[in-house]
Amino acid sequence: MTKMDGKVALVHSTNHSKGVVKVIDLLGINPVKGKSVYLKPNFNTADDFPASTHNETLKTLIVKLQKLGAERIVIAERSGPSDTDDVLKQKGILQKEAMH
Repeated sequence: MTKMDGKVALVHSTNHSKGVVKVIDLLGINPVKGKSVYLKPNFNTADDFPASTHNETLKTLIVKLQKLGAERIVIAERSGPSDTDDVLKQKGILQKEAMH
């Protein structure tokens, strides 16, 4: 496990992609190189952001983690009260082109 000494970065941005990249860059660390990373987005329902994770935020985070050398990225999600497969389909997360 990588010791991160409690680093926190906060960015105010109306652009989800730029905000994600900037906050990761501000942390100045790379605890994911060569490791498996499990992401838990907030997809309890297919409601739009801010009620659920913005698709662009998730996509940008995945791309950034790949660039940082994450060996494997897994999205771990269980929706409720809605059916998880239904929510992921409605959000477009299961569509191959949504994440590539």
